[in-house]
Amino acid sequence: MSKPRKVKKLHELKYWFEENAKKLLAAGFLSFGVLSIVALVRGMGYEATADVNSVEIVVEGHPCFGYSVTGNLTCSYNPLLYPVTYIFGYETNSKFIAVSDPYDSQGKSVKETKEIGVAVREFPKNVPYYLAISLAVAFGSIKLTKRFRRTKRVQPN
Repeated sequence: MSKPRKVKKLHELKYWFEENAKKLLAAGFLSFGVLSIVALVRGMGYEATADVNSVEIVVEGHPCFGYSVTGNLTCSYNPLLYPVTYIFGYETNSKFIAVSDPYDSQGKSVKETKEIGVAVREFPKNVPYYLAISLAVAFGSIKLTKRFRRTKRVQPN
């Protein structure tokens, strides 16, 4: 390819990006947001179960008053939404010890916190995947909308 052709192609590419930058960003942010929400919804992105083994009271009247909760945490991830996690270890099994809210003798607040926390910890590892998918969706949406703009609609008489 000759030098003037390369320069012309670069100018065309620059013009295309200037024309479609806002659309790319909007489609990219929208698809990244949808992927993020779906990945963090329990039952769609992950399935976590926290089993409480024991609950013991911590000194009553102390500023750290609450219940000491111990248990096991098991979490499985959706391989389509957490591919990096899936590749490096699909299921998480761990033990936990935590202090619950002062009036939570069942340890429900600890269970919920641990179940959500396990998905939130794995989310950043998969962000590059979400960005790549969002970029592909953004470019695809621009190509699709461009195709629709080209076709002229015929008005019925």
